[in-house]
Amino acid sequence: MTTHRRAATLNDMWDMSVNDFGLGWFLAMSFGMVAFWALVIWGVLAFARGWRSSHPEPAALPPERPLDILQRRLARGEIAVEEFERDRDVLLHEPRGTPA
Repeated sequence: MTTHRRAATLNDMWDMSVNDFGLGWFLAMSFGMVAFWALVIWGVLAFARGWRSSHPEPAALPPERPLDILQRRLARGEIAVEEFERDRDVLLHEPRGTPA
């Protein structure tokens, strides 16, 4: 009779009586919680990967050509037209001739 009383106390304490489905629901809910959080984490990671792949990093700009720099300097007024033409000829290897 002592054993029966002790078993009843454990069942009451852990709510594992046969009629209440205590242990079964505990295991089902534990598995369900793990599955739920695994799906949430998977969804966040999938969203982050998808967002990154649909928004690629901007491509590196091609290196600037010296002639483009020279034209920009002329446009800003940093150099005169004569200096621009002389430097352009040097860049393009087209000497305009030697002065007489």
